[in-house]
Amino acid sequence: STLSTNYKIMNLGDEVNDEPTTLLIILSKHEIGNIDLNITINKQIKDISTFDIVPHTIFLTIGPSQIGKTYFCKNVLIPTLHSFSPPVNRSHPSVNYLSSDDIRREILDEDLDRYHPAMLSASKKAFSILIERLSAACSWPINTEFIIIDTKGVDEKFRQQIYDIAKKFNYVVVPI
Repeated sequence: STLSTNYKIMNLGDEVNDEPTTLLIILSKHEIGNIDLNITINKQIKDISTFDIVPHTIFLTIGPSQIGKTYFCKNVLIPTLHSFSPPVNRSHPSVNYLSSDDIRREILDEDLDRYHPAMLSASKKAFSILIERLSAACSWPINTEFIIIDTKGVDEKFRQQIYDIAKKFNYVVVPI
């Protein structure tokens, strides 16, 4: 079955380099396992990438705070992935959402702002837990179809850990 879907996200976050940060996401030609993704940044259309979305994909967000990564994951990507045809005996494909901010709040047992000193001090442990959860989600018998990692993703060592786990469990990593 084929479904054509368009999503538009505007004015996400603060200005970057004195330019308003604007992000337009267009999901088209939505066939099972195939999405063309075109991203418009600062109102100029740039074809960032076209890729196939297949089971066993890890989506890794990369970018500074407050540009809309979490909004995109929760309001566009997760609903889109849930719309794929489900595996046998499931209502929708499995999607595991791993957020470093959510893990910090979980281990601190408080709903704190991401810039609170306690949140910053919990970062090292939170990323350790995130890596453990990613490994669990990729391994048998879980084998989550789609995994979304919602972090800044700017640390090269952290990204390499993601790629190493993906390779170990035969997952594809899609940076977004």
